[in-house]
Amino acid sequence: MGRGTLAAMTDLSPAATEPPWKLAQRLENLPIVLAGPIVRHATDTEVTVWLALRQRQRVRLVVYRNRDGSGDPIAEGTRTTVAVGAHLHIVAVTARVSGDDEMTAGVSYRYDVRLGDGAGQGLTDPGIVSCDEDDEVRRQVLGFGDETLPSFALPPGDLSRLRIVHGSCRKLHGKFNDGLATVGYLIDKARAESTAEDPWSLIRPHLLLLTGDQIYADDVADSVLAMCTDFGDTLLGWPVPGEWLPGVPLPNWPTALPPGTRTDLALDAAGFTGGLKHPELAKSHLMGLGEFLAMYLLAWSPTLWPDELPVSEGGDWWERQWVQQLRQTLPRVRRALANVVTYMILDDHEVTDDWNLSRDWCRRVWGEEEHESTPKPLARRIVTNALLAYALCQAWGNTPDRFTAAGAAGTQILTEVEGSPGAPDRPGWNGQPYRQPVLDRIADLLGVPTGRLPAARRGASVLPKHTSALRYDYSVTWPGRPFELIVTDPRTARMFDPDPQAAPGVLSDDALVAQLPAPAAAPYLTIVVIPGPVLGVPVAERLQRKLTSELNNYYLDDEAWALRPKTYHRLLGRLAHRPRVLMLSGDVHMGFTIKAGLWARQPYGEPAPVATPLRSDIAQLTASSFRHPAGHTFALTATGWRALPLRELFQENLEDAACWPAKLTPEVDWAFHPAGIGNSWQDSFKQEPAWLDVTAGRQRPRVFVPEHWRVRLRYITGWRHSPAVISPVRRPPEGATAGAVIGWVGDVLGVAVTAAERLVGTEVVGFNNVGEIRLASGDGTAYGALRVTHHLWWDISDTGRPTQCTIAPVVLNPTDYSDIPAQVWEPKP
Repeated sequence: MGRGTLAAMTDLSPAATEPPWKLAQRLENLPIVLAGPIVRHATDTEVTVWLALRQRQRVRLVVYRNRDGSGDPIAEGTRTTVAVGAHLHIVAVTARVSGDDEMTAGVSYRYDVRLGDGAGQGLTDPGIVSCDEDDEVRRQVLGFGDETLPSFALPPGDLSRLRIVHGSCRKLHGKFNDGLATVGYLIDKARAESTAEDPWSLIRPHLLLLTGDQIYADDVADSVLAMCTDFGDTLLGWPVPGEWLPGVPLPNWPTALPPGTRTDLALDAAGFTGGLKHPELAKSHLMGLGEFLAMYLLAWSPTLWPDELPVSEGGDWWERQWVQQLRQTLPRVRRALANVVTYMILDDHEVTDDWNLSRDWCRRVWGEEEHESTPKPLARRIVTNALLAYALCQAWGNTPDRFTAAGAAGTQILTEVEGSPGAPDRPGWNGQPYRQPVLDRIADLLGVPTGRLPAARRGASVLPKHTSALRYDYSVTWPGRPFELIVTDPRTARMFDPDPQAAPGVLSDDALVAQLPAPAAAPYLTIVVIPGPVLGVPVAERLQRKLTSELNNYYLDDEAWALRPKTYHRLLGRLAHRPRVLMLSGDVHMGFTIKAGLWARQPYGEPAPVATPLRSDIAQLTASSFRHPAGHTFALTATGWRALPLRELFQENLEDAACWPAKLTPEVDWAFHPAGIGNSWQDSFKQEPAWLDVTAGRQRPRVFVPEHWRVRLRYITGWRHSPAVISPVRRPPEGATAGAVIGWVGDVLGVAVTAAERLVGTEVVGFNNVGEIRLASGDGTAYGALRVTHHLWWDISDTGRPTQCTIAPVVLNPTDYSDIPAQVWEPKP
């Protein structure tokens, strides 16, 4: 498909009769709540719920102990919605306990959201989340089984009871069934299996961690963009014709940029790179603020969806089929998000593919000092719109205090968006050029770069941002629980080396310290969300490193942590201070499990050795995608995982390394064994930090410098909960027709392909999947072992029920020194 060649939507012509899918003629007949409720930040003393409404409302959140919402509430709070537009009002309302009372683990708390003054109308009343006249139908929009209201349960202190669900990458027109609907299946399954000994509150999912790419702004189906443009304009109600986009020739508002025609704008006017590999992926890139906001509402709720999708003249038939399939699962998705505490973080697709990928990307988009590149106004607007939508729909619920505290960046963003009624000198943002100063203030608060990237001659550099910009990383602890949750932001705080094509430092040195501070006293377990996997596939990463010098890195997505060893080992050094770490990742559209055993006497980046060498076990649990499968499962056979039954190729299934903070001098620091090894060792030592592959069974050179840290990567092999049954294909009888024989051959090949694909599920899942984590600790002290079981649910039905599960066990035991490489240095002879 050529760039910008797809025909525009046939019913977007001004002369056409307004089609029934458009929002303006349906809006007044829709429920007041357009999306949500979604349970967000929750502790023993407070809980926050997010909603989007079509009217300005005073919202009261009430939390009950009793399942029917009777009795005195244990927590309550009120907040007025923020008017993002004339018909779009968003709120993250927090209910707090009063006095010395607290919410506790082991209880499923029901909640209601009441609108207006006094008691107001609640979630099950007509016209709030559903306009159906049947009480039972309205109740089932958010309640499971015979539950009257939605509910949530706080994470327990007993790790053997804690259940965490995680996943990423949800494209509305991605293939096959939606993995996010599986979260609802798991909640309901736990309810059905609950007993007096195992109550629902202790066996249901307690935390849902969405680890990136909750929406795809850069790869959008034509029918979805048509809805986002129309719905966004209607909800915002800005002056006609809508938001003026800079850097675009007139007419420059979203409705003048139809679906299927935006590739040239995204690649050339904005400088984005996601469509360089496949131009058709950028044909319907989101640009206007209303489009971004509408995408979130479409992704999380069925309310705005019309009976029939818009139709284009172009070849979007398959897109429409996948979009229509997802639309059928949205009621389950909405109910799931209303019934589990959910934390989120963005990755690149919330903005655009390859966002802040490399110095060259920054040159194209932000410009670079002392370089001929210039900033792209359209790119700045798109990134600002994307981050504003993210702040309103995701970040606000993650960290509600950052949006309520006086003078906080989030608080200021909400004020600038809405403006101050009755204060003409403080108008809100309305998409018009004469209010550009308002948007400039919002952009600074969002952390949009305030200038060009510093010149390459200055060395590694970061994008400049306002000192008061909103931070998207955060951490959460629950009193009495032996774990902490740290959620990192590896997109807005990157470091770029002088080489324009070099892989980035996914977190700058300063960002690593700020986002992963050294603990005064490390908890028993640390859960760290890092959207892109840190522990990758060495074979693939070495190939990427080699090809980067030969190919443009936009074709390879060269942003793996290990491609910049300084950042990779600095991160491991930060994690080394925590004895047990679960790293949750997504991004790569495959699910798998890796363990790293780490020993360090001087972690990389630290100025001096520690008093006692550190010992840490790290398990990386990757679940991806909810709905954007890899589609190339056969390529996994050579990655180091035993993905297909060629077990003899991967007998060891591990990689060991000894490491030093600086390059070693071959003539002084080490020498070959008499048998000789080859130049590969020298290549390793040329890196900074230096490393030496000491995988068991290989010959090693003699090393005369004590290593500073050692690490072992082990690719975890699991088992299938329900192995696939492959039906035999009968050979045609003697004398059958040629057509029958040809058909039989085709059936045999089809079965062979299916069997190979299904066998992939034992270690690497390349299909839509959802990760579930279950734990079993020893005695709960700082020295006990922790048994982790990573369930990857996949082969998902249209009801959200998974039919396959890959189970990978990991033991985190920092007292076990046999699970790290042995000492390798020797005294000089």
